[in-house]
Amino acid sequence: MKHIVFLSLILVPCLSFAAKLKDVDVESFKENAEVCVHLSGEWDAELPDENKMEIKENMNDVCGKAKKLYPVLQRRYKHDVAIKKLLLEYKDIKNYKHWD
Repeated sequence: MKHIVFLSLILVPCLSFAAKLKDVDVESFKENAEVCVHLSGEWDAELPDENKMEIKENMNDVCGKAKKLYPVLQRRYKHDVAIKKLLLEYKDIKNYKHWD
């Protein structure tokens, strides 16, 4: 009985930490992907150069982060239906090319 109590005291925090790590990864991806999509809709060739540069810099940041996390989440949560659905919503992130 002591061993069960001891193991549960060790395992419960570990499982909780793993769940929080998952939440952080997924939330980070989702936030970056949403901003990436938003910024891509802001782009207009007729914008002043200063605005174009700002959008490019922001897109390189958030789209790059989302693109980097995409395969990580795909591998790490390949059996999680909800995450697979989320990744499918943002599948175009994989094709993002860095602005120069």
